[in-house]
Amino acid sequence: MSNGFNREHFELLEKWTGHARDKLNAEQNRAYDALKQAYQATGTWARELQVRHFPHGQMKVHPRPTDQANNFKPYTWARVYPTSGAPEALAFTVGIDVGEFCVKIDTVNERGLVRARYEKLRGADHHGSPFASFLSAEEGLALSFDQLVEWSIEQIRSFNIGYDEVARALGLMTPNLQLVTDPVISKQAFTYWENCLRTGAIQKGSLWWLPEGGILFKRHQEGSSDSGGLELGLDPLGKLWAVQINEPPVAGDFNRLSSIAVDTSGARFLLRQGWLRPNPQQPANIKDGDFIRRTGLSPAPVEGKGLAAKRQWFVVAALDEEPEVIRRKTAHFVQRCWAARTAPLESAENQFLSPFDDQLGGAETGGTYTISARSALDERIVVRRHGIVWYCLAAILATKSITYRKWQHACGYEIDMVIDREDAPPLLLELKTETSAADLYTGVGQLYLYRSLFQRLKDHSPVLLVPNGLSNELKSAIENCGVTVHSYHFVAEGNDGHAEFSPEFLALCGIRQGV
Repeated sequence: MSNGFNREHFELLEKWTGHARDKLNAEQNRAYDALKQAYQATGTWARELQVRHFPHGQMKVHPRPTDQANNFKPYTWARVYPTSGAPEALAFTVGIDVGEFCVKIDTVNERGLVRARYEKLRGADHHGSPFASFLSAEEGLALSFDQLVEWSIEQIRSFNIGYDEVARALGLMTPNLQLVTDPVISKQAFTYWENCLRTGAIQKGSLWWLPEGGILFKRHQEGSSDSGGLELGLDPLGKLWAVQINEPPVAGDFNRLSSIAVDTSGARFLLRQGWLRPNPQQPANIKDGDFIRRTGLSPAPVEGKGLAAKRQWFVVAALDEEPEVIRRKTAHFVQRCWAARTAPLESAENQFLSPFDDQLGGAETGGTYTISARSALDERIVVRRHGIVWYCLAAILATKSITYRKWQHACGYEIDMVIDREDAPPLLLELKTETSAADLYTGVGQLYLYRSLFQRLKDHSPVLLVPNGLSNELKSAIENCGVTVHSYHFVAEGNDGHAEFSPEFLALCGIRQGV
């Protein structure tokens, strides 16, 4: 079962971190040799990760336990670049630290503006990062080498922000996108994108539901002028759509709202113009600056001439990322469009409020916590059950025409649901599928954190929705913290299921029985 690491490696890192190298110290020499072995194991880990997951990339490691000042380092690490042309200043890194294994996206020898941008994107530390994952020393040491490499790959696939997106945000990569005019390439890209969505979705009649993103989509009705595309939104009834993404009849036609683009390396991107046409949710056009403000999205630099240069394009997904990332990024874009359409009206200024008007209020996100590793199967079950409960609640709200929103901030903060109410503050809902201590701690913490980070949410009423079985003692303790607790009953039906909600909770949402 050995993966090249042992308990002594972690103990030596903790003992000698920061000590100056002394070649006359026999104990230190033994520690140095042992930590060199840990670096060799780190290099082997990184090399296998690169071979399996980034076959066109490269790996680099400096197998010295000491830094440039000749002091012992508190970690081991090796770099993996996804392609041979990836910027030197940004890499996937793997290694061990005091007490844990880690895989993350990190800068390399960067200070100043690039590092400042990185830390803003990452958060207070790596434990709160949307592109880092950790495994305790005990859990990591129990893995075989193959399991450790597979764990690394699974974590990279689950990062909320991918490598290219981080590189662009740091100014290390400039897309220089050009619209694709080749009809074959355009059609292949749209087909591939749709297939990625369907592969991860569950069919429900004419609708397809993505549990990992909480969105629904369907093909346009046959015979319509835009039958070569999808309608996407968050309405389980399939009546309201946040956005349409249609394959243009003429590839690269800037008068159409969707297109495929490529950068200088040939990487493909699905683009959508920032224009949401009227629908029953929003009777007016949402476009240009209004679209940017309401969604919090930034246009991508797309080369064009004449009228084409005046169009603003937004990246829906990078089509050469993992299918999981493509689904997650598409869901993220759809959630933003849904939030734009359902933004509440601020009557005093006759303006629509957007949760993305707010800047994050400070870098501190509190302490850290460790969640035991799950198998990929267990993780998918948890994600699906979370989605099923969300789906059931959304269906009830949609039936009663109650407005609800869901979104994920660029830094990875995912808000389960905001529910508008008449003559009462909106509900800020955090949904959990278990009632373990870690779930309850995080649920309460998230509700406090979101209301602090996003000023638009500070007056929302926090609600924690958990499965049946929470003791009255715990419920009272949580409510003494200012958070309302309600429970649901989950009924499993094979790989599917449904959730049942109490009359008290539905009344809180504005739904009265018999009404």
